[in-house]
Amino acid sequence: MPHGSPRGAAKALGEPPPSPSPSPRPGMPPHVLRTTSSMLDVQAASFPHQTVSFRWLQRFVEANRARLAGLKTVEVSDTLLKPDTERRRCSYVQLLDQKRTDDGRPAVGTASCFVSHAWGGLFLDLCESVIPWAAEHDPDGFVWLDVFAVNQHAPEQPSEWWDTTFREAVGALGHTLLVLTPWDEPLALRRVWCLWEILCTIEQNAKLTVVMPKHQMELLAKALQDDMDEVQKRVADVDAEQAQAFKDADKQRIFEAVKRLLPRGFLDLNNKVKDRLRQWTHDSGEKELQAMPEDERATSGLITALAEYQRKANEYSRAEALFTEAMEGRRRLLGDLDPETLSAIGGLGYLFEFQGKNEQAQPLLVEALEGRRQTLGNEDEKTLESMNDLGNLYLSTDKFEQAEALYKEALAGRRRVLKPTDYGMLQSLNNLGRLYRRVEKYDLAEPYFEEALEGRRASLGNDHPATLHSMGNLGGLKQSKHDLAGAAELFNEALSGQRKRLGDDHADTLSTMLKLGQLHVSTGDRAAAKALFEEAATGFLKISGEGHPDTRQAQALLRELESGEPEPEPEADPARLLDAAREELRAHEERMRSNAAELAALRKARPEGVQAE
Repeated sequence: MPHGSPRGAAKALGEPPPSPSPSPRPGMPPHVLRTTSSMLDVQAASFPHQTVSFRWLQRFVEANRARLAGLKTVEVSDTLLKPDTERRRCSYVQLLDQKRTDDGRPAVGTASCFVSHAWGGLFLDLCESVIPWAAEHDPDGFVWLDVFAVNQHAPEQPSEWWDTTFREAVGALGHTLLVLTPWDEPLALRRVWCLWEILCTIEQNAKLTVVMPKHQMELLAKALQDDMDEVQKRVADVDAEQAQAFKDADKQRIFEAVKRLLPRGFLDLNNKVKDRLRQWTHDSGEKELQAMPEDERATSGLITALAEYQRKANEYSRAEALFTEAMEGRRRLLGDLDPETLSAIGGLGYLFEFQGKNEQAQPLLVEALEGRRQTLGNEDEKTLESMNDLGNLYLSTDKFEQAEALYKEALAGRRRVLKPTDYGMLQSLNNLGRLYRRVEKYDLAEPYFEEALEGRRASLGNDHPATLHSMGNLGGLKQSKHDLAGAAELFNEALSGQRKRLGDDHADTLSTMLKLGQLHVSTGDRAAAKALFEEAATGFLKISGEGHPDTRQAQALLRELESGEPEPEPEADPARLLDAAREELRAHEERMRSNAAELAALRKARPEGVQAE
């Protein structure tokens, strides 16, 4: 395409066909006609599926690269595209219509994928993210880019249009390319429209592919090798309620649509976007790991970060393979006592412990602890972490004295080196409380649970999932001590917070319903107990299924209340009990990591690598 005046871009492709002329948006300056990525053609209620081909887009960039350099997408629209469409007041695609590229292929066709991007980003970054992906995956396809497909001169659609026609159109296309640049502070995740487009993609079960320019991919690859956890934290730093748009009306319209679509509004939106981006980060990390030489793989931080991710995703075989590769490679290359070797040994031991494979876990956890005592000293946080892990193993195998000794040593060390609200401190306090509750030494357990709860209130806030879980711990302990008023106060506070923060059907919320229901039985309020048991039984059946221990417990409590006769104790099913224990630990880990923004200050103070309690 020749250089020259902006209008020359369209004339190089020939005169456009006639097109209708809808009325302009009165009184609206051009630079706010489009906010970030999806103000659609509103001449008709249908979605404008016609868009430009990847080949045409590549030719457009090559012909205009000098003029496009340094321009944001909004500036390209204002200075190059909108002047060409002003006379006919149509979309740029309508100007092209029957035109063809140099090789005779059509310049315009039905979109094969949707592109979500921020209009405040560089236009060349957008194109250099999309074009290489297309060259490999869909060279003859058509890319739905709003800057070309949307009539920027048309009036707005009503709010309802966005959560019906638009959302369904994104799903029908079946594939969204999300332009994420710069990788460490992605503009798209700060823009309301882009978050809405990601949500529509997820809700409609469409494929989401992250793309970025080559130079950003290179920076991301290095960052993944250095610290995958930090990459996940940066990429998944989403706060939809703080996202921006050029126009307040756009922001309000999308906010209303989010609230109509999702039960808990922005909280659900944040979690859905974070989960999808964490998965993408993991997939990118796996790709980088596969490209590494064997020895470099084993000693990289990436391999253990991926192993941890797989453990949390219940992919135990893959996690075990990665931890084993890291451990064996590091033993060979670095020696048995190198801190990185001990980290891999401890990680594999923790994985076995997590699965209930205690015979395999114990020698590894013992080796990790002894090695860290020898090389790092007794008060290094890594050593204290190993005490905690081995103590957990001893607690799960009823070796209470050994567990108590390690938990006390870890707590004493952390009191000397950590703040009262640091993660490790709260972990150690909670562990000693769990131990004493397990052996029915309730008076000993109570001060630890109280201190842990106060620390979580101070560091995380009253409504954080981990704080709410601590309320349940202390409430259960008070109930065991027959302090029913104290237990009721904590259970009610926890249930109210969980309903608001986690939703009515979350496992933590349902578990608190059962605890509070049992408390009501103790105080003779059978009607209140029945309502909670019924709600919990229905909720557990929905999320866990008929045979799950939680479902069966809720159903048994309800039957017992209705019949007035205690239910016979069911025969223990070790496999189901182990599954339930794993689920509780997974849920607790998620509570401690569920909100990156709230945990940011805590994580800065927390030494790297501390395990969940």
